[in-house]
Amino acid sequence: NDIETNVLISVGEEYDPEHPDDYFVYTYGVTKDQYVDYLVNLELIEQYIDSLTEKETVKEEDINAYLNAYGSHYMVWEIQNIYLSATTEDEFETKMAFGETLAQQIRDGKSMTTLKNQYSEDGSEGDGTFTVSKEELDYPISILDWVYTAKKNDVGVVKAEDGVYVLKCPSMEVEEDANAEIQYVLAVEQI
Repeated sequence: NDIETNVLISVGEEYDPEHPDDYFVYTYGVTKDQYVDYLVNLELIEQYIDSLTEKETVKEEDINAYLNAYGSHYMVWEIQNIYLSATTEDEFETKMAFGETLAQQIRDGKSMTTLKNQYSEDGSEGDGTFTVSKEELDYPISILDWVYTAKKNDVGVVKAEDGVYVLKCPSMEVEEDANAEIQYVLAVEQI
């Protein structure tokens, strides 16, 4: 009953009270009562799985093996960048070549922060650091493709729609809640 009450409260604002079924049939293809039953059942299934996973014992070595296999899904990358603006093909070609020169200087030990402050065209100060996790949507796909395969201290040059980026990955770590999430996944698999 508590679950159903909470579901009714959560869907209460989603429909016209005078014609609730019109909204739900149009939006979900079912009546309001069917939709509520569906959400209640989902919550009951989730509670059931949670109660079973608490009883399951997942070994630390299983968690580590899973993390080794699917680690990129649970990582947070710290990325430094130098932005070089480009809009035409000639600019992209020139900036890519210059980006490769900067990347080589970084590999040879030159400070990323020094080069960023000297050459980056984004107008910001500092070391140009941002973090990326598994569910990131705020950056161009070409940058995310590079980041998701990067290892610690990798340096690369990436072309995006708005320009060229010289990227460095100074650190990468497993998310704080990764072990709990993996333990849940493995417990569900055991069940």
